[in-house]
Amino acid sequence: MADASRDQNRVTTLLGINDVTGLPQPIYVNSSGEILVSMTGSGAGDVVGPASSTDNAIARYDGTGGKTLLSSSVIIDDLDNVTGMTTLTLPNTGLHILDTNASHDLIIAAGSDLTADRTLTFTTGDANRTVTLAGDFSTAGGHALILTTSGATNVTLPTTGTLITDAVTTLSSLISVGTITTGTWNATDIPVSAGGTGLSTITALSIWVANVANTITEITPGAGNSIRINGAGNAWEAFTPSSSVPTTITVANEAIDTTCFVGFFTAATGDLGPKSNAGLTFNSSTAVLTATGFAGPLTGNVTGDVSGNAGTATALAIARTIGGVSFDGTANIVPTTIAVTDESVDTTCFIAFFTAAIGDLLPKTAGGLTFNSATDVLTAAGFAGPLTGNVTGDVSGNAGTVTGFTPASGTLTLAGAYALTLTTSADTNVTLPTTGTLATLAGIEELDNKTLDSSVGKGTWTASGVWTLPAITLGGDATLSENVSVVLDAALSVDGKYCGITEDGTAGAALAFGDLVYLAVADSRWELTDANAAATSVGKIGICVLAAVGDGSATKVLLYGKVRADAKFPVLTIGAPVYMSETAGAVVVTQPITADAIIRIVGFANTADELHFNPSNDYITHA
Repeated sequence: MADASRDQNRVTTLLGINDVTGLPQPIYVNSSGEILVSMTGSGAGDVVGPASSTDNAIARYDGTGGKTLLSSSVIIDDLDNVTGMTTLTLPNTGLHILDTNASHDLIIAAGSDLTADRTLTFTTGDANRTVTLAGDFSTAGGHALILTTSGATNVTLPTTGTLITDAVTTLSSLISVGTITTGTWNATDIPVSAGGTGLSTITALSIWVANVANTITEITPGAGNSIRINGAGNAWEAFTPSSSVPTTITVANEAIDTTCFVGFFTAATGDLGPKSNAGLTFNSSTAVLTATGFAGPLTGNVTGDVSGNAGTATALAIARTIGGVSFDGTANIVPTTIAVTDESVDTTCFIAFFTAAIGDLLPKTAGGLTFNSATDVLTAAGFAGPLTGNVTGDVSGNAGTVTGFTPASGTLTLAGAYALTLTTSADTNVTLPTTGTLATLAGIEELDNKTLDSSVGKGTWTASGVWTLPAITLGGDATLSENVSVVLDAALSVDGKYCGITEDGTAGAALAFGDLVYLAVADSRWELTDANAAATSVGKIGICVLAAVGDGSATKVLLYGKVRADAKFPVLTIGAPVYMSETAGAVVVTQPITADAIIRIVGFANTADELHFNPSNDYITHA
C-alpha cells in the first residue's frame, strides 16, 4: 500500500474524527507510537472526564461545551489495533487507508462477532458510484463474491484477462457466454435460441431433427432403417425401408427449372438405382437437352453453329487448294503435284510407293523399305531384277544364275530355307533336308511327304504318302482311279467353317456367312431366298460362305458340301431334313405352312450345328 499522508510536522496521520462542529480532525501517531489528538473549539478551561474510563478507549466530547469528555467503545490497543467502531462516516473525499510499505496487504477479516453469513458489503449510495479494484482481488477458502443491487449489476473485466471461479460450479442468469475453452458446462442445457441444442446427452448413431420451431429432437433409426416425414406431415419418424423395388414412380411436370439433371441407369434391365451426371442437363423452361456430344442419326433441322465433324456437308464455305487443286468439298480431287524438299540428314527415311501403276491412289510406305539420306543407301529385304554394275563385298540371298561356280571339293550345302536349281546333261543327285521344296523342270522324281507349290506345272507324278496341295488350277481333266474319292472334312471345327464345291459370284444385296441365296435370272447375282415367292426359291440355290457388303460385291457360294453357321442356323436335329424358310435368307427345321409357300429341302443335319448342304431339285407348293 502507499504511505499514509503526513501533516506539516511530518507526523503520520492514522485516522480522522469529527469535532463538535462536525469538522474532521486528525489523530496522529508520533515517532514514539503515541496517539495525539488535535482539537479546535470555542471552549475554555479544564476538560472534565468521567469518574472511570476504558483502557485504550478514545475519549469523545459530551455535549457542546467543549469541556466534558465521555468514554467510547472505540479502542486503540498497545499494538495500534482499532476496534469497536460501528460506523465510520467520511466526507466526500473518501476513505484512504495507507501503508508505508507498498508490499503489505490490506486485509479485511470478519470477526467472530459477525453474523454467520460473513458478508462484506460495499454500499456506494447511488448509481454514479464505482468500487474500483486497482490490483488483484482474491477470496481465500470457500467464500463468495456477491453483488446485491436493486437494479442491473455489471461486472466489467478488462479486454484481456481470465475470470477464475475456483471450482465454482454454478453461474446463473447469464446474459451471454463467450468461448469456453476448458472445464465442464454444468448449467441448464443451452436452448436453440441461445445457440445450443437443448439436449443434455447425445445417443450414438442418432439423427437430430426439428419437429417444432427452436426445438431439436433426437431420433435413433436403428440398423438398416431411415427417417422420413410422417403421413400427417408434422414430424419426422424412423422407418424400415421396403425391400421391394418399385416398378413405377410418380412424375410431375416441370417447366421452370433451367438446370435439370437427366436420370439414367447403368444397365438396360435389373433392379437399379437412377443416376445422373453433371454433363447431361435439361432446361425445362426451353426444352433444350445439353451434353458434351450426341452419337447417332439426327433427324430434323439444326439451328445455330455446329462444331465437330459432319457426316454429310454440301460444300465448304471457303474452298482450299490441295496439291494444286481447288477443293470445296463437293467432289473428290486428286492432287496433280506435291511439294518436295531436299533431305540430306535423316538416316531413316521411308520410300513412298503406290499399290497400282496408274490411277487416283494414295502414297504408302513400308517399314522394310528405307533410305538413309545422309549416305544415299537404299535398304530393303531384297531386290529383284537385273543388277547393272559391280557388287562390292559379300552377297547373300538367291542368285537366278551362277556362272563359273566351281566347288573346291566335297558337297555343296545350302543352310537355311534356300533353293537350288541344277541344270546338267548327266544324272544329278540332290539330297534335301527333311523340310524344303524341290522343283524340277523335267524328269521323273520320287517324292515322299512333300508339299508341292503352284510352280509345279508339268511332268508325270507318282505320289505316295500324304500330299498337301495348295490352291491349284487344272488345265485338263482330273481322273480319279478306282476306290479313290474326294473326301470332305470329317467335322467342321468351329463356327464359320465349310468344305465342298463352291462357286465365285457377285452379290445382289448385303450377304452374311450362312445366308441361303438364289441366283437371280435378271442380273445373275446372288440374293436372299424367300419361300413365300417361287421366283426366289425354286431355282439354283446355295449357301453364302464369303460375306458381301452390298450389291455388286464379290462373294462365294457353296453349291454342295457341309457348312457351320451358328448365327444363322437354328438348332438342328441330326439326320433330319432342313427346309428353306419364309424368312429371307434363313433355313428352318420344320416345313413352311403358309398357303402358296414353297416347301423345299436344302439338306440334312450332320450335327446340331453342322448342315450337309445338298439341295433338292424338287419342291412342293403348299396348298
